[in-house]
Amino acid sequence: TQGSRQDSSSATSYAGSDFGKMNKVLKPKMHHADGVQELSPRRPPPPFILKTDMEGFKRIIHKPYKEVDPWEPEGGGMQSKPEPDGGFFWHPDLRARSVRLSPDNCSASWRGMSFGGFLVSQQPLRKKPFGRWFEILIEDVDPGWTDGLGIGVGLHPSESSTSLEQDVGGFYEGSALENLPNSWLIGYDGRVKLPSATRYINGKELPRGTWRPSDLRPGDRLGIIASFDGHLMLFVNDELMVMISFANIPWSEKLHAIVDLDGCTKAIRLMDNEAFPTQKVVHHLAGMREEEFATRTHITDLRDTEEEEKKAFIQSQKTKFRRGSQNLENF
Repeated sequence: TQGSRQDSSSATSYAGSDFGKMNKVLKPKMHHADGVQELSPRRPPPPFILKTDMEGFKRIIHKPYKEVDPWEPEGGGMQSKPEPDGGFFWHPDLRARSVRLSPDNCSASWRGMSFGGFLVSQQPLRKKPFGRWFEILIEDVDPGWTDGLGIGVGLHPSESSTSLEQDVGGFYEGSALENLPNSWLIGYDGRVKLPSATRYINGKELPRGTWRPSDLRPGDRLGIIASFDGHLMLFVNDELMVMISFANIPWSEKLHAIVDLDGCTKAIRLMDNEAFPTQKVVHHLAGMREEEFATRTHITDLRDTEEEEKKAFIQSQKTKFRRGSQNLENF
C-alpha cells in the first residue's frame, strides 16, 4: 500500500511538473470513430487508401481508352447492320487476330493495334463474262505510313498446299503475304505478290503512271478484276491503275477476295454490289477486249498471208521443176 501510494504520488508529481505538462501538450490528439478522445500512441494508424481504388481514377485505370471503330456511332464510317444479311462478307474466323470486324462482317479495322493482318471472304467470287470482281471502300487512313494494304484474290487456305496454323487461342497471326502462298495481290509499297515470286510493279503495268497504296484517302474505292485469261487488274475510283498481264490465275478454281489490311490503311468496307462493277469499268473492259481482238485479227491475217505466200512459192517451184523436166526430155 505504501508503495502504491508512492507511485500514485510520483505520478501526480510528474503530471504536475513542467515536463509532464509539456509532454502532454506534444502528444497528438487522436480520436475514435465514436468521437471519444484518446492519448494512447498505440492506436493503429488509419487505413491507407490507394488512389487506383478511388472513384476518380477507376475510369482511367480499370477502363482503358478504346478507339471508336468506323462502324460505330461517331466512328466516321458506314454504319453496321446487327448481323450479316448480304451475300458477300468477310469470314468471321479466317482473319488475323489484330483485325476486328463489324457485326455484319463487312467492315474491318485495326485501329488501336500495333499492326494489321489478312482478311479472306466467306464466299468465293462469282464468275462473270469479264472475270471475277469485288470492291472495297477506304474508311480510314494514317498518312504517317509509307506503305499500305495489299488486295487481290487467292485460293481458300483449306485448298492450299500449305496449311494455315492457328495459335493456342485459335487465332491467326500475320499477313497474307506470309501465310497465303496461293494468292495474287497488288499494293504494299508498290509490289505485286504472285505464287511464284514477289516483285515490284514495273512501268508497263501502270497505265496512269506511278501509284502506291499510300496515296489512298477515305472515300476511295478499290476494285479488283481477275479475268478469265489470267489478268489481274486494279481499279481506283473506276480508273485502271495497275494491270498484271498473264498472271496465271486459275479460272477453274474457286477464288476468294483477300486483303492485307496494314500500313496506312486502317479501315475498309467490303462492298456487296452483286459482283458487278460500274458502267465505266465495264466500258473500259469492253474497249480493251476490242483492241485485243483487233490485234489478234491482224496477227491472224498476217499469218494467213504468210501461209498463202509460202504455198504460192512452193507451187511456183514445182511448176519450174516440171518445166525443166519436160525440156530435158525434149532435148
